[in-house]
Amino acid sequence: SSGSSTSNTLLKGSRLVRSWPSFTRSLTEVVYQVDYIRIFLTAERLPYQLHKFLYHRLQREMMKSWVYMSVLVVMVMTGLVATHPHYNKRIKDQMKELKDLGCQPVLQKVRVAELLHETDDLTDMLMFFPQAVVVRRCIEDCSFCGSNHGVLGGRCVPTGNQEKTFVVAYITRETPPKKLYRTLTVTEHTQCECVH
Repeated sequence: SSGSSTSNTLLKGSRLVRSWPSFTRSLTEVVYQVDYIRIFLTAERLPYQLHKFLYHRLQREMMKSWVYMSVLVVMVMTGLVATHPHYNKRIKDQMKELKDLGCQPVLQKVRVAELLHETDDLTDMLMFFPQAVVVRRCIEDCSFCGSNHGVLGGRCVPTGNQEKTFVVAYITRETPPKKLYRTLTVTEHTQCECVH
């Protein structure tokens, strides 16, 4: 069954992980032996057949060591994937959320006071409202420009603008107070684009 297969894989992976220290020691010894044999082959003038035999023996030992290490890494990674089979689905869901963000104008709250010139007396009134308006903007933190694997690339920038007009009511400080109205404008983004 798949359950027993997964258990066997995990068991093999855990045994390999436990054997990793002894394996690395063995690999280190092989490397030292390889270096010694290389020095020996270089320093000694050996008969051609013996030189050839030792050289091929050296190649085989190196190949066996690297094959064993590669198999160990694959088994460990297989064990990790088997331990968390639902992680791949979660990553796919996360990628979909990123792609759904896209690069498009989104609604943003803008404070009216931030739109006023420093000489504007609207803030000196008894009160004014609304104190914030909603506009569409290309916001980097609310967009995604990147690959299907979630790798970031480029920035989401506005490529189209328009002026949006809104109305503000305010109460004067005179006696008796009066309720008056003003129109203000703010720049709104109509189109965004990923720029790399």
